[in-house]
Amino acid sequence: MKFILILVALFTTFTLITSFSLPPKEIESRINSLVEKYLSNPENAGLCIGVVKGDKEMCFCYGQKNKFTQAAVDSNSIFEIGSITKIFTSLILAQEVERGKMNLKDKLSDYFPGGLISKDCSEINLLQLASHSSGLPRLADNFWSSVGDKKNPYCDYSEKYLLNYLTLAKPYYKIGTRYNYSNVGCGLLGFVLCRNMQSSYQELVNENVCSPLGMKNTSVNINNLQLLNLASGHSKGSVVKNWDFQDATAGQGALKSNVLDMIKFIRNNLYPDQSPFNGAIRQTQQIHFIDSMNGIQTGLGWHLGYFSNEKYLEHTGGTGGYRSFLGIIPESKIGIVVLSNSDNDVSVLGKQILKEFHKNTF
Repeated sequence: MKFILILVALFTTFTLITSFSLPPKEIESRINSLVEKYLSNPENAGLCIGVVKGDKEMCFCYGQKNKFTQAAVDSNSIFEIGSITKIFTSLILAQEVERGKMNLKDKLSDYFPGGLISKDCSEINLLQLASHSSGLPRLADNFWSSVGDKKNPYCDYSEKYLLNYLTLAKPYYKIGTRYNYSNVGCGLLGFVLCRNMQSSYQELVNENVCSPLGMKNTSVNINNLQLLNLASGHSKGSVVKNWDFQDATAGQGALKSNVLDMIKFIRNNLYPDQSPFNGAIRQTQQIHFIDSMNGIQTGLGWHLGYFSNEKYLEHTGGTGGYRSFLGIIPESKIGIVVLSNSDNDVSVLGKQILKEFHKNTF
């Protein structure tokens, strides 16, 4: 099994790191053991694990970009990150709020006037879209009728479908009362941002997040050079299509990235006072909604909880042939990202690795 440890110095808004500590052998051995168990499943191809612990950054790469070409995964390998995209969407919203151009309490009727949205949904606000408390369903009621290719299900869901849905949409729960994970809600939030900021989702993410943070390999669409680094998605051991998104749904799951870029994203979230997005990041990490029925807590994009009595934030992602996990513990300055090019869950693996770094000091 291939194991690579890469230590990266950031030249962005942070002080150049000039010294690193390797993880203790017992942690390295434990991570290798956990990953070996995951990759022992013949359906799984490869993965990258990024770790930030204080001023230390580590990247562990295993397996193959494609099970049939045998090309090895490395730190430049690009993966679909799925619903982790929602954190980027919510961060852009928080930036617009910081700029005074939008408000978390803005209602959908403010952006879709004149009967473009159903009366039932007109009172939903932007905070509720970002915190999964809008009452909207997981998928739009007309989603499956738009699907022409089940192996690339979002490619045909256009603005036309979304606007048609909005004219008839009804929340499943009373607005603002229950947690209900909603892809269509976060996609709608991204669409509102695109319309209000007069940009494509690709442009929004690049201009407001990736370019300022030096994340050169995070985008909706990848160029020819990045295509060479794209890890093929796998489902049940076979290579599957990449998913395509239009602006109507991009905000819910369109991004691709690599582990080095995600390490930069983690560091900015762990050290917001050293980030160009200090206020916006802090806004996304606050508790904005608590479901009184089950206790689920959400920020803007993030799911919140506790890890050994410390505040903990996480999100997972999944597309046709990829799975991802992102978890951070702000107080301990620890963050983990796991990117996989297979469709089997990596959240348990991610939490196990996070636990190893949290309980060990070095």
